[in-house]
Amino acid sequence: MFRTVRSCAVALPTRASTLRAYHSINLINTKPTEDYNPKTKKLLDAAMDLVPSLGFTDQALTLASRRLGYTDTTPLVLPEGPLDLIVYHLRREREKLAVASETAPADPPAAPTTPDFRTKDQRLDDACHELIVQRLKGNIPVIEHLDNALALMVQPQNMAESLSELGALSDEIVHQAGHRSSDFDWYTRRASISAVYAASEVYMCQDKSKNFEDTWKFVKSSLEARRGLQEGVGNVGQWVSFQGIASVMVIRSLMTRL
Repeated sequence: MFRTVRSCAVALPTRASTLRAYHSINLINTKPTEDYNPKTKKLLDAAMDLVPSLGFTDQALTLASRRLGYTDTTPLVLPEGPLDLIVYHLRREREKLAVASETAPADPPAAPTTPDFRTKDQRLDDACHELIVQRLKGNIPVIEHLDNALALMVQPQNMAESLSELGALSDEIVHQAGHRSSDFDWYTRRASISAVYAASEVYMCQDKSKNFEDTWKFVKSSLEARRGLQEGVGNVGQWVSFQGIASVMVIRSLMTRL
């Protein structure tokens, strides 16, 4: 049902307050769910409540639609079905990161009791680690269906939208981590955060440790490996090549689940 009717589920951003400037792209919407048609958003929220039991499926969307009293012919029907639901999950969880940042206390942190000997790069990586873990925790309620969602996202016809969402998340993480320079490091860090996050989601799907502790360790070790690799690479071309190879390997690992 959800693949046969086209609709305009998402409107163009209209509120300047929800847009944030980044170096890698001109504007990115930090509150993307506000740009959905209100009734469509209500349908997606209702369907997300069913995802833990039904997965990212047409069944979840159909049942949510019936519970809300929507008819099969309503223009609120989502054309891509499960993919629309997955993308909504990605945007809603990214929005939570942005909202948490905007509502954080303005009071300065307490002075450290011990000297901080970390380099600037180490501090940025530690901040990225916390943000990646925070975002990954948003997958816990739907963890039983995450592997199927990832498999659908990496299908060729869905790659452009999937990579766009991954890039938007990486921008949000790097920005919140405190990276403000406009040099080449912004782009390399964004690319590496994308690779680390994507690999961490794959790892999380297979993680049986208590409270996903192994996944959080995997994130940390991956960031440390990224930093070591970057420091050991002699030129920009080599670094970009390494990032490209890492991204391809992540995508290939996801494709094996299809």
